[in-house]
Amino acid sequence: MSMPASTPTVVVSEPPPIVKLTPYILRAGVLLVSAASSTFNALFSIVRFTYQLSPHHIVLPTSVAVAAYVFSPVLVLARIFLDLFVWTPWQSLAYFFEILYPLYVLCGVACILGGGVGLLGRVISEGLVKALKSPPRESVSDANENLVGEVPLKFEGA
Repeated sequence: MSMPASTPTVVVSEPPPIVKLTPYILRAGVLLVSAASSTFNALFSIVRFTYQLSPHHIVLPTSVAVAAYVFSPVLVLARIFLDLFVWTPWQSLAYFFEILYPLYVLCGVACILGGGVGLLGRVISEGLVKALKSPPRESVSDANENLVGEVPLKFEGA
């Protein structure tokens, strides 16, 4: 039997569609940053110009009010994001840990007391083992019985 001749196949993989959009996305980001920078520079120039023309006590509160009015959408969006991603998780975690605090204290006290009881048990058991493993001492009556068959000591010079 002969094997059928196989033709080599070349697989051409095309890049994903997002790769084709990357230059446009980068260009849009550059344009957005450029527009924001130009807007900020223009507002700063207007505020500086009005600050130079009029008395300080009138222009400063007005320029702050104008800046707050112009940047209010950004400030509101920043506050929403802060509430959503910072303050709400923080308060949720604080509430969660406040609920778990009694359990934490209970486990902490149990661990401390368990360690103390275990240490006391270890010391007592080591003392008992040493007491039981040591050779027994001879009492005075046992020592006298051992001396019965021995020769008494002679003292010279007495």
